Amino acid sequence: RDRMEEFQCLFDKKEENVKAITEEILEILHQFGHYHIEIKKTSLHIVKEKAFLGIHLKKKWVDINIVSNRAISHHLITKVDQVSKNRYHNNLRLTGLSDIDASITVLLKIAYER
Repeated sequence: RDRMEEFQCLFDKKEENVKAITEEILEILHQFGHYHIEIKKTSLHIVKEKAFLGIHLKKKWVDINIVSNRAISHHLITKVDQVSKNRYHNNLRLTGLSDIDASITVLLKIAYER
C-alpha cells in the first residue's frame, strides 16, 4: 500500500480510474493479511507464498487475473484458461470503482486464501 510510488510509472498514459481501481484492490487485499507486490513491465503480481493475482493495467480498465483451483463464474469474468489439472486463470475486467462490490471482495479473498 505504501509502495504505490514504486510503480507510479505504470499509470502513465492511463485513465484516472485505472489507478483508483488498483488502489482499491490493494486496499481490499491489505484487509486479508500480508502479501507482497512484484512489479512487472505492464502489471503487478500479488504474491503470498506464490502469485495468486495479476493486476494488468490497461489504458481504460484493469484486468485482474485470479489464480484458482476451479473456473470462476462471475458476470465480469471475460476469460477462463485452465493451465493445469487444478489451476485456472480467471480474467476479471474492472472498468470503474462501481464494479468493485462485495462479490469482487469475495473473489479476492478466495484467491488470497488459495
